[in-house]
Amino acid sequence: MNHTESGIDGKVPSASRRKAIKLGSSLGLLGLAMPFAAPSTSQASIATPEGHQHVVESNEKTVRVGVVDPKAEAVLTIESGDVVRYVNTWINWGNEAKYGMSFAEREPIRRKYPQGPYSLVGPVAIRGAQPGDLVECRMIKLRPISWGWNSAPRGVGALPREFDKPYLKYFRFDEERKYADFAPASAFL
Repeated sequence: MNHTESGIDGKVPSASRRKAIKLGSSLGLLGLAMPFAAPSTSQASIATPEGHQHVVESNEKTVRVGVVDPKAEAVLTIESGDVVRYVNTWINWGNEAKYGMSFAEREPIRRKYPQGPYSLVGPVAIRGAQPGDLVECRMIKLRPISWGWNSAPRGVGALPREFDKPYLKYFRFDEERKYADFAPASAFL
C-alpha cells in the first residue's frame, strides 16, 4: 500500500498490522482445513463402510482446475455406501505448483488458470441420486501433502491494496501432518 491510500479507518496500516493481517488470514484458512486433517475421537470411531472400494486418480480427464461444472460427465458412478479413494490428488493449478517456487515462477502458472487455482477431482455420481437429494459424504481419512503456502498477489484477493509487493510464504508440516511452523513462536496446529 502506498502512502496516498488509506485503510478502512482512513489511516495507513502499520507494518505490524500488515504482518498481523497476513498471519491472521493464514490461520483462518488453516482453521478451515485442520478439522479434516486429524481425526477427532468421534471421527476415529466411525466404522469404514462395507461398500465396494473405488479409486479415482488425478489426471487430465478427472481434474478440472478452478471450475465446478454441473454439466461435467461423472468420472465414476458408485452405489450408495461405496468408498472412493482419491490417490495422488493434485495440488493447485493442475499440479503445476511446486514447493519453493518463487513468486515470479508461480505467476505465469497463476495466469494460465484465471478461473482459480483449485484442482477439483471428479465429479463422482451416485446411482439413483437425483438433483435435490440429500447426499452424505464422510471423509474417512485425510492426509495433507507435506507442505503448503500462503500468498497474496498484488491487486487481488481480500486485501488488494494492503501489499506493496506480492506476499508468498511456504511452510512444511511435521511427519505426522499435525502442525507446521509458520513463523517464530507461531505454528499451525
